[in-house]
Amino acid sequence: MKWFFCWCQATDFRDDHNWKDLIRASVISARQNTTLEPYLIYDGEETEFIDEIRGYGVTIIFHKITFNKEVIDHQPENFGYQVIARGAFLRFEIPILCDSPDDYVLYTDADVLFLKDPDFSGFKPELIAAAPQFDRGKKVDMNSGVMLINLQKFKEIYNELIEFTKNNLDVGLDQEILRVFIGNNYMLLPDHFNWKPYWGVNPEATILHWHGPKPEVIKQLRSQKINATHQSWTPLLEKNPEAYDYYVEKYSNFIENRFDKNINKLNKIDTNGKIIDRKSFILQHINKSDIIIEIGPNYNPLVPKSEGWSTTVVDHSNRDELLTSYHSHGVNLENIEQVDVVWNGNALHENFDEKSYNTFDVIIISHVLEHLPDPIQFFNSCRKLLKENGKIIIAVPDKRYCFDFFEQITCSGDWIYAFDNKSLRHSPLTAYNSIAYAAKRGNSIAWSSDNDEGIIDFVHTLEQAMGAFQNAKEHPSTYIDFHTWRFLPSSIKFLFDELAYLGFIDFHINNINSVSNEIILDLCPSIDRKKIKNDFQSKRLEHIRNIFAEMSGQFNAFFRSEERRIRERAIDELVKKESKNSVAFEIKKAKIEIKDKYGSQIEYKEVQLRHPLISAAKSKEFYGTETKKHGYVIDLLEILGVYGIEFFWKIINSEEDLIGDSFLIEVSMTDDNYIIIHKEEKLDKSKETTNRLCKVLLNIPMPARFIKIIYDGKGIVDIENLIIVSEAFFGRTQDKISFTHT
Repeated sequence: MKWFFCWCQATDFRDDHNWKDLIRASVISARQNTTLEPYLIYDGEETEFIDEIRGYGVTIIFHKITFNKEVIDHQPENFGYQVIARGAFLRFEIPILCDSPDDYVLYTDADVLFLKDPDFSGFKPELIAAAPQFDRGKKVDMNSGVMLINLQKFKEIYNELIEFTKNNLDVGLDQEILRVFIGNNYMLLPDHFNWKPYWGVNPEATILHWHGPKPEVIKQLRSQKINATHQSWTPLLEKNPEAYDYYVEKYSNFIENRFDKNINKLNKIDTNGKIIDRKSFILQHINKSDIIIEIGPNYNPLVPKSEGWSTTVVDHSNRDELLTSYHSHGVNLENIEQVDVVWNGNALHENFDEKSYNTFDVIIISHVLEHLPDPIQFFNSCRKLLKENGKIIIAVPDKRYCFDFFEQITCSGDWIYAFDNKSLRHSPLTAYNSIAYAAKRGNSIAWSSDNDEGIIDFVHTLEQAMGAFQNAKEHPSTYIDFHTWRFLPSSIKFLFDELAYLGFIDFHINNINSVSNEIILDLCPSIDRKKIKNDFQSKRLEHIRNIFAEMSGQFNAFFRSEERRIRERAIDELVKKESKNSVAFEIKKAKIEIKDKYGSQIEYKEVQLRHPLISAAKSKEFYGTETKKHGYVIDLLEILGVYGIEFFWKIINSEEDLIGDSFLIEVSMTDDNYIIIHKEEKLDKSKETTNRLCKVLLNIPMPARFIKIIYDGKGIVDIENLIIVSEAFFGRTQDKISFTHT
């Protein structure tokens, strides 16, 4: 969802507000905690600050309100009013600045914190949805600081709203104007979408709004540095000072960590807005003066000594053995560097001299963590090797986009069990699951996050899985490599939080990003256990919600894959059926336009068609009986269901009537949401044929409210069946089926 916020640069004269930090916190919290696409509508000049905000992935829209002159003329001597009004009224301009097919967009003031990803799936306002200002849960004092906007409807009333505003500036600013203009005609949003600190601490708050005193003022009030300007805010602060302290701390964390955290979820942009590659992205926060351990670089090191990095290379074999292992893999063997430490699975720190403990700045482990038999032991070793301010940089596969697709995510208990058992090898259970549930998409065992092509399927058979199980069981002392652990971005955060809470590891995630089919994160040592334990059960539920949200996307990807599989299977079966009938199919010239159920065009071209499913019979054999003719019509309808076509299917022969003898089928969605099925011959009246037609219609995924069948003759006898289909398919008994005789 697109998120708009507005700012007039001239308001920066208000030092007590510190708008730049308010905007930083708002944007950084959105990039870290939400999937929103940020847009700043900006009345001002290009500055270093705007360039910084752009670097966070924000689209900047330079714009002044269309009634700027009227605002200045309203209070010509009051500069403060003018610049505040210029910023406040920018939200009214969203309809003319957002050229988007989106039904809804989110607007918030610039002084918010996004604590969770807002879910507006159950809200479809006719114009706007907004929460109350002071009276919780009551539709009495709409606050325009957070609004879910029906974009198309707002466009319709835009001109009227602007004219009303120009003529009623004495009413107040945007919020007062809206209250008068729309009255009570808005949808009430729950309080958690526009939570105010004076209401207290709310673990379920989604968007925090600094309505009233801003963090800088709050700090001054709390330190008793009160001036006349700030005095009016004291009553709000006194309502819930602990809550203000709580949220100010969250605000400060976003500001203080902005230089250390890459907050762009697109993960292809650095802090200067420059597109960077994977290696540069991973290494963007380290430099060549750092003392580094790289674990398992093999033939693809990230920080090779040959490029001037101060790297200790750790791998499972020495260089000669690696050269032999990868000789036939088609990789650049020159990239394999001299191995400094051969690690055979014992505690990592035991392979280093004690003098080197606490001397390393960075440990890099790329696509190795998922293979380790005992990750907790590994992280405890890292803690001994790293400096106090050191970090671990990790890259692991995102299970949604690789052969781990069908596997379960790793939970804290899995690592605790491995640690308790001092695991050095993978179990037969791991061997079996890794083979039995390995997945592929098309012919690939790893794919990018934006790839929705290809069918998701198993790679191996259960017999092969049992073979792996027996092999692991018979060779318990031999290390056999598998993926043991599987992650989602949210699940790995959950995993580390729980293990830190229980005291098994002494690291916290400083930064995490999902890039293509990888999860890239860095860990920092030293944990504030008091902070972690505060309301941890609520935090666990928040993690679970995020995990389920990510899994829902994975489920949808699989269901789309299954639809594709079913479609292809149906096509194969129909081809076989028609082939058995030895019917010849050919259209010399045809134009076909097909759109899928989301309205996206699948195909549009003029072609030489010889496919039995989208062409028609011209041979006399096809015209044996009326029943056979009608049977083929229904075959064509089955194709509609197979392809999931929703809007248009039409075959036009430019040389002669299609299939000759006035035989034409046309299925389309009309402007008034009718599906029209047209055939210029008598439809077969038998109940068997009718039932088949009903079944076909039931399987066509169309959201139309009516089915309209146009035909020659007296038509179908079994109307009751069609009514049943209507109720079953559309789920609403008030929907109708109408029949028109032509």
